[in-house]
Amino acid sequence: MTSTSPGRGPKKLYDEIAAKVVELAGQGMSRAAIARQLDCAPSTVGRAARLAGVSFNREPTTKATEAAKIDARERRDLTVDALYRLSTKTMRKLNDALDADEATQSKNYATTIGILLDKAYRLEPPVIPVDESMDQAKDALQALHEAILDSVVYLDQDGNVLDEPPEPRHHPDGSYY
Repeated sequence: MTSTSPGRGPKKLYDEIAAKVVELAGQGMSRAAIARQLDCAPSTVGRAARLAGVSFNREPTTKATEAAKIDARERRDLTVDALYRLSTKTMRKLNDALDADEATQSKNYATTIGILLDKAYRLEPPVIPVDESMDQAKDALQALHEAILDSVVYLDQDGNVLDEPPEPRHHPDGSYY
């Protein structure tokens, strides 16, 4: 169904298919399935459903999405394991090539190992839990702050080292310098 026929604008199209959308949704069909059956866009079905007061159960979609995420994580973990296995095999070949003094082959194996390990590392989830890494970052920043303060040397106008920071001087406009 399209809205290209004369005298049939979008509102009229939604009104025409609304009853069919109500019927098919009542049979448990998804918005996408109804759109395929009625040969229109899922957004058209959605608008017609809203006009008719029909809402679609998103639970199956949500469950399918979560299952797909779990499946993707499992596939990623398998891929990481395979990359590490390949790098280990390639490491043995590199050792053999080094023993045989084959420079070009050794370079190729070393490059391959680097690529394999880089890809495995990029696919792996972070090892440090977020809370821990935040605490570590705060501790590192605090230590850096203290180190910077410890490294500052205060001089007077004659270039003599001061034990403490000088008192701020006021500029006539109220700022410090």
